[in-house]
Amino acid sequence: MAALMNPPTPGRQPVCLRALHANAGAWLTPHQLAELTGWTPKNAATSALNFTRAGYAERRALRAANRFEYRFVQFPPERLPSRPPPQSAETGLVARSARRAETLKKRHAAQQEHAARILAFLHTDPARAFTEREIVAGVDGLTGTQTREALAMLTVQTRQVLISTPRYKERQATGYRVASSGLSAVQAGPLTADAQALFEVLKYGTARNISVTRGELLARVQGDDGRLRQALALVEANGLLELRPVGNLLLYRALTSGKAS
Repeated sequence: MAALMNPPTPGRQPVCLRALHANAGAWLTPHQLAELTGWTPKNAATSALNFTRAGYAERRALRAANRFEYRFVQFPPERLPSRPPPQSAETGLVARSARRAETLKKRHAAQQEHAARILAFLHTDPARAFTEREIVAGVDGLTGTQTREALAMLTVQTRQVLISTPRYKERQATGYRVASSGLSAVQAGPLTADAQALFEVLKYGTARNISVTRGELLARVQGDDGRLRQALALVEANGLLELRPVGNLLLYRALTSGKAS
């Protein structure tokens, strides 16, 4: 019986199979395999049986009951590790940039979808300011982080949501509501003198990329809130008023693409 040796085949093969290959053509018992491998006869028999079932060895029964011996048949096909093709530094940078762009694109699409769901929830009661906890509870499947990211998009980027902050010494959580003027719905028609004056102020500020606050408009109508709301409602009805929520402030601009006055 030959000593155990590495067979002249590429790659590393199992020890038991190499022992059989070193004695190719000879039938070896588990005890002989144990001597060659340094294993116990039981472990050698188990390994040889597994190779027999896989078709890499064969066995035959001895005259004694439950005694077998094994002979080498073939080595299993070599499995080379799959490696990606080598890439140059420039190619790798392009691939990383493409993956990063794809990741950002998917993340932005997810944020837009979350923002649309939150906006639909806020529209269930436009006049009410919902807290972040109420939004998380009301919109299924959104975590706190996803809710905050979507609210940041709605308040800063698209400006469709207005932040409602508690007043001084009020123990109340910050809320979010749909950005709306809150003006009464009126029929579109020719602008009145007050409405025309307010629109000219808005148009002047818009041309210089300046938003106008409610206080500045109120000064144009001698501080009469009723006149201000009625004039702004008419401007809005003609499609000439743009709302720009900034934090908890609601600023106004003119839309020159609206209906003719």
